[in-house]
Amino acid sequence: MSDPIPLELSQLDSWFGCRPGMTRTEVRAALNTVGAEISEDGADLTGTLGEAELEVYFRGDADRAWSLVFFGESVAWAGKALGDLPLDEALRLIAPGGPALWTVGDRLADVPPVSAESATPSDEELLRDGTVWVPARGLGVVLWNGKVMYITWRGAQDLPTRFLGPVTEAQRALSRRPDLDEHLSEKAVEKIIANRPKDPMRFFRWALTLATIAALALTAREGIREKLRWDAAASVTGKLVAFEKGPAKQFFEYLPAPVTRVLPKWVLAGKLSGEHPQTDLYVIEYTDPNGQPREARLEAAEFYVPPAQVGDAADFVYREGNPPRVKGPARARDAAFIEHVPWAITIGALWLIISTALTAVPFFLRQIMPLVRKLVASNSSISTERPELR
Repeated sequence: MSDPIPLELSQLDSWFGCRPGMTRTEVRAALNTVGAEISEDGADLTGTLGEAELEVYFRGDADRAWSLVFFGESVAWAGKALGDLPLDEALRLIAPGGPALWTVGDRLADVPPVSAESATPSDEELLRDGTVWVPARGLGVVLWNGKVMYITWRGAQDLPTRFLGPVTEAQRALSRRPDLDEHLSEKAVEKIIANRPKDPMRFFRWALTLATIAALALTAREGIREKLRWDAAASVTGKLVAFEKGPAKQFFEYLPAPVTRVLPKWVLAGKLSGEHPQTDLYVIEYTDPNGQPREARLEAAEFYVPPAQVGDAADFVYREGNPPRVKGPARARDAAFIEHVPWAITIGALWLIISTALTAVPFFLRQIMPLVRKLVASNSSISTERPELR
């Protein structure tokens, strides 16, 4: 069962017993008569009765009610609820034959005058949050997304003095669109994009982004190839012959060679002292698939289960090359990830650094160019000591 409409506005006799021009004392008395709950916020007053709220705005000098505002959901016109009613339908009820005029914005208490210099808003902007006035009735219909949100009532002396123009048939037709909300949102986004300042670095940003995507794609391709190569590599069994202490490979050493060459040694070592962290190495003797005796040194993390003592068998993976490459089974499984993720991190870091630099370029240009122009102007000024150049 729908809620009853608490107030009929079409008679325009009074709203909760209130009318424009009444004093604050008269408004309070009228609201008390109908049993409304009264609350005051500064110079303004609100009367609440059931689901309906009436806001009354007073002139500070005369303490006179000059604007009465009702929420659209709580009122009706000739039995038709006005809340969320499209503009066209609302005007058919309120102003079937009289003029309806636009002002900008949805300010309930005081719609500012429209200056001659202000840009004329589009139909979509007016329907989004404009106000339509019916001067013959002293009513203003405040819209949101083409539908009634508030109704305001004023005396003739308090109506806006300047209007943008009449409501057109095209605007009324636009308010009837079933997809009006989406249409207005799209137009608002288009305006924001159109008014966005031009980015002088836009071309370079696009070029940087495309280069970054291409570099990441190449890195991913090489990572896949590396995984396939290790998946196809030969499994070899050797014998543990000794334990040693050796340098543990640090994260920065997995970075691309051009990057590691410019890093300080203490960064690569991971310590300010410059001493490289040590780890246990397993010295394994084996015979490669070509019958050549060889020796490998592997870390414990490269094995699923590392050999426990000298003489134990040790399984690992061998790849031909110059020199050949060997890895423990665990490290061979993750080789593509370990060796190529640092490349991806480097590419991402370079993108971030260069993007930040590009963002700062326009700022520095704005700071530097006036100095450059001043310097050029001073260097090109005519010397007073050489009359022939005057």
